[in-house]
Amino acid sequence: VLFWHIPKSGGTTLKSIYKCMRQTLAVRVGADPRYGHANDKEIIAFEPGRTGALFVNVDTLTPSGILRAQELGLVPSGKANMIVTTNALNFAIEHLYDKFHKGRVLALFRHPVDRLDMGTVISSSMA
Repeated sequence: VLFWHIPKSGGTTLKSIYKCMRQTLAVRVGADPRYGHANDKEIIAFEPGRTGALFVNVDTLTPSGILRAQELGLVPSGKANMIVTTNALNFAIEHLYDKFHKGRVLALFRHPVDRLDMGTVISSSMA
């Protein structure tokens, strides 16, 4: 599943559910240099610390990370249950999938006014 994460639309909750079910995510955490897998030459799944969450070693939120995921064969490897991207949705689709490796895109939407209101609530609570 390729998950298009739209901020303030429930995406963080969905990612938490996937982590709770011990599903493997492809997201920025996997390429964080703190965990020692940012320069691996193959796709691996790992658990950073004792969180119970599993990640693959690529960052699918940026175009450069998506190109690295393509080069390492993220989708053909089958190691990620959910690939998360934000602004690079079309770029991710074009570079990660092909006629032999098709996927599904998942997105959660929230009414734009509710999203704006949520941003106001968060901003005012931080002041």
